[in-house]
Amino acid sequence: MMKPIDLRLLVVEDDPKDVELEIAELEANGFHCQWQRVETREAYLAGLCSEEYDLILSDYTLPAFDGLTALSLLLQQEKEIPFILVSGTVGEEFAINSLKAGATDYVLKERLSRLAPVVYRALEEQQERQERKRVEQQLRTVNARFRAIVETAKDAIITTDSQGFVKDWNPAAERVFGYTAQEMKGRLVTHMLPERNRKERFDSLRELVSGGGQKRFGNTVESTGLRQNGTEFPMDLSLASWTDSEEIYYTAIIRDITERKQVEESLRQHNLELEQFNKMATGRELRMIELKQEINGLCRELGREAPYA
Repeated sequence: MMKPIDLRLLVVEDDPKDVELEIAELEANGFHCQWQRVETREAYLAGLCSEEYDLILSDYTLPAFDGLTALSLLLQQEKEIPFILVSGTVGEEFAINSLKAGATDYVLKERLSRLAPVVYRALEEQQERQERKRVEQQLRTVNARFRAIVETAKDAIITTDSQGFVKDWNPAAERVFGYTAQEMKGRLVTHMLPERNRKERFDSLRELVSGGGQKRFGNTVESTGLRQNGTEFPMDLSLASWTDSEEIYYTAIIRDITERKQVEESLRQHNLELEQFNKMATGRELRMIELKQEINGLCRELGREAPYA
């Protein structure tokens, strides 16, 4: 036997007998109801403010109140609670107007057998909406964190579509290349490459990262960039491709390695000097050994003791 579903109900109804019939119908179909009946605007608003309800059942017409007003007040408070109108015989126009106004559904009092299925469906839809909102909020949080990283990154981060048109250009890209995001959005990213073999270079980079259509990450290459002022500079590109709604995009994280190259060149020059010094020092040591041997030889010819061991 299934465990009863706990259901907290706010019932807008002036006839206690009708409420008892509605609750009996729900409890006969697997619900365990905790409910409060109200029949005035003031009591309804007080109930909304004082309790948390899973569902609202409301008659369409009451002596001092009506269901569509109750629905409007609920929407004004931005409370996402399923709202089901329960009324006597009404026409198609009532049904259409109530649903347009924001009601979840409606049930005729003479057809209360529909009440439990309608409530089940309303609760399922509410759960789906809450789950969708939760996922959407997670996505907004992830996107906000991503944007914060992109906006504050020291490296240039550029995203293009499959044709190479810029979709995203972060502040670091502005500093590295000299173009503003507004200047580059919708413009071919090849403007950041030197004019010589520009297209071929871009195609080779795209082929490297796409891997023949397979999604790849972490491909890093060294290349040459072109600033807005026409100067070239060495750069490292970390490349990735990804898809969104079957559209392929490319993202490059670009680091200006001018200082690194200067340090590498300085180190290369120092190594060359050290090698030359070592060669000179080795040459001097060999000549010193030869001179000592020559002196020892001359001393022996003169009958003297060799001074060097």
